[in-house]
Amino acid sequence: MVIALRTGVARRNHRETKNTTIQASPATRPKRFGIRPWRALGVIIVLAAIIMAVTTRYFSSGMPMVAGSSGLGNVDSDLRKLPPTPASPKSTANSNSNSNSGLLTENKAVQGSSYVHPKLFEKVDAPWTDWLPCDQKETFLKRCSTRPSNCTIQVEANNNHGIGNALMTSYVKHAKNIFQQGCAPEITDKVAKPQSGGFRFKFLDYVNIPEYIPAIGEDEVMAFGSNLSKCVTFAITQPKELVATKVKNILSQLYDKTNRLPLVAVHLRSGWSDEMSARQAAWNALGSCNDYRDKYYAHPPWAFSEIDLEGMVLDIAAAADKMFGPKQWRLYVASDAPAARAYVSRMLESRTAGPIVWLEGTIGHNYGGIGAATMDQNIQVSVNALAEVVVMSEADFFVILPSKFPTSAKWRSICPQRFIEMRGHPRHDLAILGNVLTRALSKDGTKEAWSPNLTAEEERTIFWKALPKGHNNPCAQDGDPFRACFCLLKLGHA
Repeated sequence: MVIALRTGVARRNHRETKNTTIQASPATRPKRFGIRPWRALGVIIVLAAIIMAVTTRYFSSGMPMVAGSSGLGNVDSDLRKLPPTPASPKSTANSNSNSNSGLLTENKAVQGSSYVHPKLFEKVDAPWTDWLPCDQKETFLKRCSTRPSNCTIQVEANNNHGIGNALMTSYVKHAKNIFQQGCAPEITDKVAKPQSGGFRFKFLDYVNIPEYIPAIGEDEVMAFGSNLSKCVTFAITQPKELVATKVKNILSQLYDKTNRLPLVAVHLRSGWSDEMSARQAAWNALGSCNDYRDKYYAHPPWAFSEIDLEGMVLDIAAAADKMFGPKQWRLYVASDAPAARAYVSRMLESRTAGPIVWLEGTIGHNYGGIGAATMDQNIQVSVNALAEVVVMSEADFFVILPSKFPTSAKWRSICPQRFIEMRGHPRHDLAILGNVLTRALSKDGTKEAWSPNLTAEEERTIFWKALPKGHNNPCAQDGDPFRACFCLLKLGHA
């Protein structure tokens, strides 16, 4: 190899012989500080190449962007509206106690986490070393500065939604105003017309007028802060006999009189109750779908869109183990999809300290009822709805999908509680597919009836986009994919 070093001596000699009229010595000749343009361009190109190489090397060593390959578990990469969860920093979580109302003062990750949803669950999974059983009513009387009520004021509430929405947007607001006057609210419902079976929901058919009221004067409002709505919600949801009996029966299965363990509750709002209220006839027309049961079973992870249901369930158990210890907690499962309750029970039956419990009976909307239901059936739906609000409010660790119904139970919880609201609304895509189902039916019920009256573009942008996992769903490979997928949805919910 030959390395040429250009010293500049030859160039100087050439310049001195060419221009003999100027005899400047090396000592007196002015120095050249400029850079020729072609040299500057070369320097820029070289620097750009170096920067590109360093940047590529740096970022390529970071977090993978494809969900499912990041070491967080079996996360489907096609889940819509659920962005990839970045890796969390390694640190130590702080413990929690009853003294701070169950709310963590610092949310830090647990070292070596293997959560599918670490950003959510690492915030609450610190060992709850000083957990103690907590009596809701005793805590209400102490924390909410209660006193006996000696007057009532009647107020009419405009209720055209389910109990969760009614509590959060109407009942609590009216009750708070009356409590500020030192009286108990007598809440009556303004219902424009009877619902299915002639049913009309009336709040006071299921709860008592408060016997004790929280002291909500101007100073107390400031002192309560965010707990004010909890005191109000608890005060106005003291159950009457039908609801109280149902609650007592459920809690007796969860609470051991001699060894009360922490209670974990999960609520999965699927949208199935909406479908039974709006499109029950269309789903019934599918029949039992037994011809698909062996193939698809009742597997909610294939039927729930926007969420990784399996990962969520496993995360709940892992977090509960860290809080309370393995097999040192009980589990209550609530959902408007019976198949989802059964799925969670199968997944976690070996993880809990005792049998997993859920409410026996029909689940649905207390307002609007169930399509084609009788008066007695709709009354039972309302009893069940109020009972679940009360039971879920007892949870020490509570995980939900976004919905006002379980959130109203969080509002009712007076005792310390750790809480997670997952991202995702499976009910939205289910409603889209329910509308498609009504277009897939025909009067004669022939096989061709299961082909929706959709254009190719509508199939792509409506059906396959709303179907959980789209073309990757196992039902998409069936010879009659539309009927197969509708049956998969039904089996995964009903």
